[in-house]
Amino acid sequence: MIKFAIKILLLIVAVSLVLGSAGSLLTDVFNNDENSDAENLDINTLKSRDVFSLLVVGRDKVSSLTDVIMLVSFDRSNGRVCVLQVPRDTYAEYGNSSYYKINGAYKTLGAEGMCDFFEDSFGIKLDGYVSLDLEGFRNAVDAVGGVEITVEKDLKYNDPSQGLYINLKKGRQTLNGKQAEMLVRYRSGYARGDLDRLDTQKRFLAALFLGMKEKINLVNAYSVANGVIPYLETNVSVPLLVSLAISGMSIDEENICFVTLPGEDAVSSISGGSFYVMSASGTKALLDEYFFVTDKGFDKNGRFLHAKIKKFKEIYNADKEKTVFYINDLK
Repeated sequence: MIKFAIKILLLIVAVSLVLGSAGSLLTDVFNNDENSDAENLDINTLKSRDVFSLLVVGRDKVSSLTDVIMLVSFDRSNGRVCVLQVPRDTYAEYGNSSYYKINGAYKTLGAEGMCDFFEDSFGIKLDGYVSLDLEGFRNAVDAVGGVEITVEKDLKYNDPSQGLYINLKKGRQTLNGKQAEMLVRYRSGYARGDLDRLDTQKRFLAALFLGMKEKINLVNAYSVANGVIPYLETNVSVPLLVSLAISGMSIDEENICFVTLPGEDAVSSISGGSFYVMSASGTKALLDEYFFVTDKGFDKNGRFLHAKIKKFKEIYNADKEKTVFYINDLK
């Protein structure tokens, strides 16, 4: 089941507005105020680095799969935010699992283990994780009065086994929480399946961000936080979340981008399963540009490659460039 993980940004903004000291906290931290009283916040780390990144996932309570996985980078030196979407079917070898799709990593490794996996394989620094389930998403959307967006085609799909019933009409409209869930979970009628769903999620993210800037205030922020917090898990301190949120909300729309992990769909010649295979050079170039790269090296153990499958090897070694979308592209 899809879990639209970037919804956590809504919570972060809500918390930042609820906490009266949020604005001064950000000012103290980013202006090198030695007297900042931010609890549990590594001020020295904040001062020494300009790029902070979080793993953001949506969890399925039943299966523990995370069918939405995003790496969100906040670059305060360049005044930009990058949301990297990792397709749920991405081939990856983690732990001792025989299930090689990345959406199973949460069940096998846990959230902190997923952070370690991405840090080791991608050679980047992640400052923590946040995860949220579907009910929290619906509550958050409802708390801000819905999200206005254009549904580009009639969407209809039923799966009683998942309790999933999708029925949306084409056109410009304001979606409530339940309808927003329908939009971000739908994929069966798209030509490219999950990849087209990721593009729909990009548009929803853009609409959500614009809606938050317009609608979030001190009155409804409390409702948003109350509706989401019970469904949230994170190892990141509230001061850091608040600081990143305020910084992110102050960034111009043209400097907030969304990008899908460079790669291509492929079918395994061994199992017959469908996977998404990462382009190593395309991914490395993206990480080098937007994330804090460490000295661990990029995929040094080949965890995103099955070298015995010819098609996988071709895609992994292909030079596929990233396609970046900005909020203004997605309106």
